[in-house]
Amino acid sequence: MFLRAFLIFSCIVFSQFTYSKEVIEFLDEDLETETVVPVFSKLIAVKDRNIVLTKKIELSFNLGLALNEPLYNPLLLGISGTYHLDEAQGINFSLLSMSGGLTDNAKKLANGDGGKEFDASKAPHPSMLLSANYEYSLYYGKLSFSKKTVYSTSVYALGGLGIIQFGGLSEVVVNLGFGQKLFFSPKWALKLDLMFSMYQGPDPTSQNLRSIDPTPAESAFAKRSYFSQYLTAGLVAIF
Repeated sequence: MFLRAFLIFSCIVFSQFTYSKEVIEFLDEDLETETVVPVFSKLIAVKDRNIVLTKKIELSFNLGLALNEPLYNPLLLGISGTYHLDEAQGINFSLLSMSGGLTDNAKKLANGDGGKEFDASKAPHPSMLLSANYEYSLYYGKLSFSKKTVYSTSVYALGGLGIIQFGGLSEVVVNLGFGQKLFFSPKWALKLDLMFSMYQGPDPTSQNLRSIDPTPAESAFAKRSYFSQYLTAGLVAIF
């Protein structure tokens, strides 16, 4: 009886307590609205350009490939120079020399492996490209490969005119391209250029070229349009 009475008493006592949820509201003026902008310890170093090119000259020695050349050796050797009018604009001059000789596929055609002998070495082919281009810097920035090293880089566009030589023939070239430079110091950099060149030139397939036949005159070849793609990499010195 005593236990039963204790349980009834406990239920009556605890039933007198009620629990309710409270909603806590804050006024708008009590809420934090300020933002914090990160502050660099060396603000000037972040803003400043590491590489200054205005009124300076670049000279580079280049090695590359003619990407879409089917008959002749695609290896390219060249030199180029750029005078920077300011940090964004420059005048670029370049000379590309095409290596002589035939590709492996062209040699097979010369031996008659394709069913018909075709000796492309008897046709005029590109030997040199001289260009003058306007250079415009599209982007300048910095790359960090580790906590202690920062390299400057730039991306630029090229456009201009040139002369391409086919033996004793010369044709006008229209150039358009893009490139990127990676600066290791204010005096040295590496660059990579992709140039598109459009021009008219002799068509080797317009003549029957057999090793036993005499070499046709350069004027005997019909002309066709070319859209050549040149990829070059170079070491740049800045003065």
